[in-house]
Amino acid sequence: MSGLRCVRAWWCVVLLVVIAPAVQAEELISQSQVDEIVKPLIDGGWIKGLAIGLISDKGEQTLGYGAISDANPSSPTPETVFEIGSITKTFTGIILAQMVEDGAVKLDDKAQQHLGMTLMVPVNKERPITLVDLATHSSGLPRMPANFSPKDPENPYADYTVAQMGQFLMRHKLQRKPGEKSEYSNLGMGLLGHILQLKSGYDYESLLEKVITGPLGMTQTRITLDEDDLARLAQGHDSDGQPAKNWDIPTLAGAGAIRSTSGDMLKYAAANLGLKQSKLDKAIALSQQIHFQNPENEGGDVGLGWQLQRANKIVWHNGGTGGYSSFIGMQPEKKIGVVVLGSSSSDYVTQLGFRLLKLLGGDDVKPFSLPKTMKLPAEKLAPLVGKYRMSPAVVAEVTSKGDQLFVQLTGQPRIGIYPTSETNFYCRPVDAKFDFEADDSGKFTKMVIHQNGLDIPCTRLEADAKDSNETPADDKKEKTSAG
Repeated sequence: MSGLRCVRAWWCVVLLVVIAPAVQAEELISQSQVDEIVKPLIDGGWIKGLAIGLISDKGEQTLGYGAISDANPSSPTPETVFEIGSITKTFTGIILAQMVEDGAVKLDDKAQQHLGMTLMVPVNKERPITLVDLATHSSGLPRMPANFSPKDPENPYADYTVAQMGQFLMRHKLQRKPGEKSEYSNLGMGLLGHILQLKSGYDYESLLEKVITGPLGMTQTRITLDEDDLARLAQGHDSDGQPAKNWDIPTLAGAGAIRSTSGDMLKYAAANLGLKQSKLDKAIALSQQIHFQNPENEGGDVGLGWQLQRANKIVWHNGGTGGYSSFIGMQPEKKIGVVVLGSSSSDYVTQLGFRLLKLLGGDDVKPFSLPKTMKLPAEKLAPLVGKYRMSPAVVAEVTSKGDQLFVQLTGQPRIGIYPTSETNFYCRPVDAKFDFEADDSGKFTKMVIHQNGLDIPCTRLEADAKDSNETPADDKKEKTSAG
């Protein structure tokens, strides 16, 4: 994802770090193997820039691909700054674990008892929301609050306030008992960060430095960037390769506000793998334990912030903001870990991270099978432009600009779609395909969206219809517009 500074007695213990001399491995993975996987993503414009860090008990390896920005064609380095988004949640989980170790809180504490009257958490008569529920996404709170309505969609969290969060929580009714099911919640983790702030007397950024980044020597990890940080900041890009704004996350900071570098994230990985000893060792171990076991999916267990894969014993998390994607994955028993920071909004960063972790573990990995994009002139795109009804409440609007086609679903941002033929397209944010179908006269009357194993037909509407009663093109003569 992005107060008081009084010092409480239980923070008086200095967290000393014992750091072994850094060992730089020549190659933990051959660069040719990494190049084979990464370069198609960079050359195809899927990701603008990447900073990769590999770590094992044999040492560390760092690699950079692409460019830092349009103005700086140099490849990212271990000092290049990225937004790490939801990897922040793992920091929040470790802060919680350290406060448990210090005796300041307990995992089964009711969330409400640490909020007083400042915020009122939704009540379930059978079972209250606890701190561990918030840390494992099992509180029953939704992914986002319903009153989240940003003034600037390109920096959506910036104006969401604690008062607004309180208003939502006061009115929200839980749909299930806390602890029953783990459903990913930015709101829940943001609320947990807020509770930890109140309990400690620190704002989130100061708490982060006090508990984790200071003790681990992560000097390039923070929320508020100074001039030096900004000079090393990679330019973020949306999924279509356009520059994106940085995200500011004041109220839900514990869910996604941190910025960092691959060099610092390797220090974080080293501590989490036990390759760097510190006073955080017990808290880290506690954070990596299974605190919510998913009965339906052994790959869906949750620690304190961490996502856990039981079968292959992987501890991981990813993150994404408007212009960045991130991944950290580790196998503590093998003492191996991978960090990938990307300056584009792309799910391929996560997929790349898992592939590199397999390579580091000695497994064979195949390169990505990427769609082969072709170029279509504007006149070929014009007949596809229009509105397509997906459901009574959802319309997919197809527009064009030059030789680029876009799709926007009701209530969703506009995304670019790219042709593999004159009628078949794909998009980059998610694994989805769009096929356009014509009737016997050659007029395009249907778009089928293929996603998650589903084929969703969307019937074309009148281009000039103004209300929700638009008539499918099959029923009335249509006026076609290039849009």
